[in-house]
Amino acid sequence: MKKRVALALSAVLVVAIVLVVAPWQVNESRVPPGTEQILKQIHSAMLTYAGDWRGKYPPMSRNPGAFIPDMDAFGLGSVFGRLYGMHSKILFVGVPFAKCCTFVHFIEQLWAVPYRQQRHFQGKVLENGVEVERKCSHFAKPQDGSVVADFQPLETLLRNENYLKETEVDGGTVGVAETRYVFQCARKLLSENMESLITRTGEK
Repeated sequence: MKKRVALALSAVLVVAIVLVVAPWQVNESRVPPGTEQILKQIHSAMLTYAGDWRGKYPPMSRNPGAFIPDMDAFGLGSVFGRLYGMHSKILFVGVPFAKCCTFVHFIEQLWAVPYRQQRHFQGKVLENGVEVERKCSHFAKPQDGSVVADFQPLETLLRNENYLKETEVDGGTVGVAETRYVFQCARKLLSENMESLITRTGEK
């Protein structure tokens, strides 16, 4: 019982942890040895949490029993839309905000940035053990390598506004930011410069 209560409290505190921090994203230069195993344990625990509500969109979820019908990776009904609507907090364990905040693509889609386009896919997926045909969409950057995500300006603004809280834990960096403040700061940057969250490489 105590274990379930602790797990529920941790989910309320950082409901976005599985979406942002996956075991394979650990930056070894910022995280001390052994931390990767801790992340795997957290990841596994959250995957089995009874209150899990992640979406059905295949690349962004692993839970076939979730009830969100939106097959648009970054749409209002996606997991990212729900995170924003719930004023959720995103936890970064051993990884910098600028390198791993996928939530920003949700903001880019709402802002209809010109450097990304909707790509549509169709195929078979398993839902509750049943194979069904589904269509899904992904707001994707060009495949030619000409656009690279650059969230460093957003990370800097969040830190300057004291919206990105960070601390050192056992030699590694842990940060947390609330989705509504990430949205607010990203909107400010995009309103000043539509390409403030990317770098163009010139490759085509």
